[in-house]
Amino acid sequence: MKNILALALVSSLALAACSGMPGKASSTRGGKMDNKASVAGAIASAAADAESGGNTADALTFQQKLYYADPRNPEYILSYARALRRAGKIEDALLVIRTPASEKRAKEPLKTEAAMVLIAAGRYDQAMEFAQGALSKGSKSSAAHQALALSMSGLGKNAEAEEQFREALKYWPEDLDKTPVINNLAMALAAQGKISEARAIMSQATGEALKSEVYQNNRAMLDSLKDRDIVVSPITTSKSSTVTNTGKGPRPPMTKGTATAKGRMKPIIE
Repeated sequence: MKNILALALVSSLALAACSGMPGKASSTRGGKMDNKASVAGAIASAAADAESGGNTADALTFQQKLYYADPRNPEYILSYARALRRAGKIEDALLVIRTPASEKRAKEPLKTEAAMVLIAAGRYDQAMEFAQGALSKGSKSSAAHQALALSMSGLGKNAEAEEQFREALKYWPEDLDKTPVINNLAMALAAQGKISEARAIMSQATGEALKSEVYQNNRAMLDSLKDRDIVVSPITTSKSSTVTNTGKGPRPPMTKGTATAKGRMKPIIE
């Protein structure tokens, strides 16, 4: 019902913007700009509501409307590419974000999301380049550090990934749930056979972690292992450029040193 009302509001505002409401303001350029901004604001609000409610399809529809209305707007490019990625439409997300994120003037958020899309596509070496570009000007973005760490995990560079996950945790915003970065740092540790250390990291998660099935399953698996066991790295090391992502994350293969692996940990990717 809430999404239906949001759609109705967006439609009514769009009609008002196109037809022009009676009165002086609507007959001026400034009035038209105000109407356009009102429509964009209503759509953005509806997209946020849909996303927070877990309605991926509606969120994607709203973000698409914003992007098509102004395809050069960096915020709309970012939001639409992210919505496409979360909906499992990885190739489409690449088409939207790769070129803008490659421009010299592209800022950290665009480069970071480009890295995340490439991670979803299994193109970890390319993802690492974008993530490094996002951090090239001394950025302290936790998201960029996490993207770099995930790409390194994909290339089997688990020690380097651990370092970057720790950087992500250091800069993680206080008002955001730390479950994703805690889970992923523990994943990098477990891939190196540091089971007891991985358990200690997992124990730092707050009550928000109770909402994550991935976290709960990973922690249960770690608790069942011995300190010398090894966990398979959960991200493929394949360098194939073929996009096969289904929106559920990369398929984890066996990697070097994991012949006696006891299980797999999954990353939490937002």
